[in-house]
Amino acid sequence: TAFALFCSNSQDEQHLSQWVTKCSLNPRKILSLPDATIEEGNAAELTWFDPNILWTYSSGNIKSLSKNSPVLDKEFRGKSLGVYSKNQLFIN
Repeated sequence: TAFALFCSNSQDEQHLSQWVTKCSLNPRKILSLPDATIEEGNAAELTWFDPNILWTYSSGNIKSLSKNSPVLDKEFRGKSLGVYSKNQLFIN
């Protein structure tokens, strides 16, 4: 929901680039992890998003055992569509 909350409250693509930097690149720097790169031979760790898709957050979207959220039944713009990590594909 973090990506959806951001996209729903921002109209500027430059802000989207800053969000990606702050949520993915900066934590790697803080933890002294190497930069993630897409290169032959590297393990793929990818997340893909659609910043324009409209959708409604419901209890069916919650993967946790706890099914409460302050944003249940709210419509959002922007969604994470899937993750590829550790040779596994997860589709949202």
